[in-house]
Amino acid sequence: MHDNWLGWFTPWWPDFSSFLRMGRHGSYVWGSVALTLAALGLEWVLLRRRAAKLGQTTSEALESGR
Repeated sequence: MHDNWLGWFTPWWPDFSSFLRMGRHGSYVWGSVALTLAALGLEWVLLRRRAAKLGQTTSEALESGR
């Protein structure tokens, strides 16, 4: 067993701005993260709308006796 089992958690970057730059690939990395979060957020909104519409349609069908 390793003596320093948290060694994998040691940051590789000397400061936070270096972390954000990601070795000049930061714009690609953080752009991808932003795009992914935007897509997941849009999916969540659309699913909530669909669920609300389905719930409304189901309650209307139950009220009409179908």
